[in-house]
Amino acid sequence: MSRRIRPFLVLMALTAALPMAAQDGGGEWEPALEAITTDDDFDEGFGEANYDVLTELMASPININGGSRKDLLGLPFLTERQVDDIGKYIYVYGPMHSPSELMMIESIDYQTLQLLLPFIYFGDAPQEHSAGLGQLLGPAKHELTAFVNVPTYTRRGDKEAYLGSKYKHWLRYNLWMGGHLQAGFSASQDAGEPFFKGMNSWGYDFYSGYVMMKDMGMVETLCLGTFRLSSGMGLVANSGFSLGKSSALQSFGRQASGLKGYSSRSEGNYFRGAALALNLSGSARLTSFVSHKKMDATLNGDSTAATLLYTGYHRTETEMAKKHNTGLTAAGLDLSTSMGDFTLGATAIYSHLDRRLAPSQTTLYKRYYARGQDFLNMGVNYSFVSPLVAVRGETAINRNGNLATVNLLTVHCSTALSLMLLQRFYSYKYTSLYASSFSEGSRVQNESGVYLGLSWKYRRALLLNFYADYAHFPFARYQVSSPSDAFDTMLSLAVYKGNWTLKGRYRFHLKQKDYTDDDGTTALVNRLEHKMRLSAEWKRGSLTARMQVDGSIIDIGYPPTAADDGPSRGIMIGGSLGWKPELGGARKLSLTLSGKYFTTDDYDSRLYAYESGMLYTYSSASYYGHGIRYAAMAKWEPSRVLMLAAKVGVTDYFDRQTIGTSYQQINASSKCDIEIEARLRL
Repeated sequence: MSRRIRPFLVLMALTAALPMAAQDGGGEWEPALEAITTDDDFDEGFGEANYDVLTELMASPININGGSRKDLLGLPFLTERQVDDIGKYIYVYGPMHSPSELMMIESIDYQTLQLLLPFIYFGDAPQEHSAGLGQLLGPAKHELTAFVNVPTYTRRGDKEAYLGSKYKHWLRYNLWMGGHLQAGFSASQDAGEPFFKGMNSWGYDFYSGYVMMKDMGMVETLCLGTFRLSSGMGLVANSGFSLGKSSALQSFGRQASGLKGYSSRSEGNYFRGAALALNLSGSARLTSFVSHKKMDATLNGDSTAATLLYTGYHRTETEMAKKHNTGLTAAGLDLSTSMGDFTLGATAIYSHLDRRLAPSQTTLYKRYYARGQDFLNMGVNYSFVSPLVAVRGETAINRNGNLATVNLLTVHCSTALSLMLLQRFYSYKYTSLYASSFSEGSRVQNESGVYLGLSWKYRRALLLNFYADYAHFPFARYQVSSPSDAFDTMLSLAVYKGNWTLKGRYRFHLKQKDYTDDDGTTALVNRLEHKMRLSAEWKRGSLTARMQVDGSIIDIGYPPTAADDGPSRGIMIGGSLGWKPELGGARKLSLTLSGKYFTTDDYDSRLYAYESGMLYTYSSASYYGHGIRYAAMAKWEPSRVLMLAAKVGVTDYFDRQTIGTSYQQINASSKCDIEIEARLRL
């Protein structure tokens, strides 16, 4: 069979199976997350980092009838208005019993409902009581999840350089006790890392875990172990949910803040130590923490650190030599007070590295990266929130007095129309080891810009989102040796009609980059990016089907004298089908099939797509070249205690005989991964 014909036959077979299968509805929040993110978010690790935050929250769902306003504001995709409307509905009509009641709230649209449902449950309204020792110690709920990825192929590194086996695996444990005590633990191993040998004599390559008490009188939260901390708009510290340009419209710029336990497998954005949040009064809160952790770093010849590393890979002797070779100690305070609709806060964090951080001075764009051993960041944040208008922002300085500020205004013109205006200025000399906030680039540094967003709803049957963003970079960036600009705009439309959901999205993104001609002269050229997406989803009972078409056109405006092959183009056509029958009792079964055909001119025109995946595992990848991707997944819950899942995913390329480069190279045109997961609940 011709390899060019096979992808079309696969897609035809999937389409013909429409009446037989549907997507597992239990993971609907994951494609909903993809719907509010853009491709740049995936490039910068945004999707996976935010997925980690959401899975931590999903592990401890909120009783919609008993959760506090603070609990609901901990969900980063809700606005204050939506949280207040939920509270008003329960106050007027009593406890909610089904998702249909949430849709009766005017500010809750279908997209928000998809994101919200996995993080809540409809329990009884709690009785008034004090948090005594009996409540703290019982009853207990346990959850243990194990995962393994089995590749059916061999990478070059598996034969030549990797210190461990080719299998990726992890364990995760969660404990909830009495509503006031919570604990989490995870142990993870990437493919190629040694297990119970060498520097990993304690078994797994990475461990994280915490014990947390909350809502114990004056003690709002006490956390020991690994934890996340976010404050203000993220200019001083944000190890939680980060806003992208599209996702900012979901919560209208509200940055969820606070202290949360951390048991993720990501080895970067967390603290390790102790943190305490105190409720000083009904309106004032004080959070303090101390942290010490070992980090990976690439070292210079004089043993200073050239770069702090966050990948967490320790597969080769070179990578293992960088493991935990640098210590980072930090301490901080966050104080906030509320006066009606107005909130004012202040944050300060001091950090010390046990070896000097000294990025390359010969690389122009790294000239003002964080440098030294001691770092201090301080910031003041504010917010004023009313039913019609919200104003919030933060201004921060580093040790040398360099400034970063972000401010936004949200106006709810009516129940259907809302506007958002955001301004930011990040000095090219401002640095913070923990900052993460709204930006065009990947850093809170060297950027100023203005963003306008609009969201319009029509009777919940139609949702239109639009944003336009301009950014200026006063100093050099990666692949840009002079001041430059960027412009980004996106329009998306979603229509909900009966069993159908139809969505369309167009994005135009202009970036500038260096072009060097034959005589050595360097000038800026415009990189023009057009991305399009159309999707249709159908649901009925236990059946769901989704079809999606993605396209990209990338045009780099080289001078007319330069060799120019024209724009780079790409297209991807895919769909997912599955079946989740009503079996009665505690038995639950779901089957998912997915497939996609892609063809792009090169890596520049690559396309991204979500794929149904295992619990606590983010499944979104980029595709370029010419090939197909197809996968099948099954989940089975024979009882309320046990869940078993398995997935097989295959990628076939038609334009190459090897996949990947360096030690990741596979000497084949196809690769297949088998994933197995088991969860035990007691």
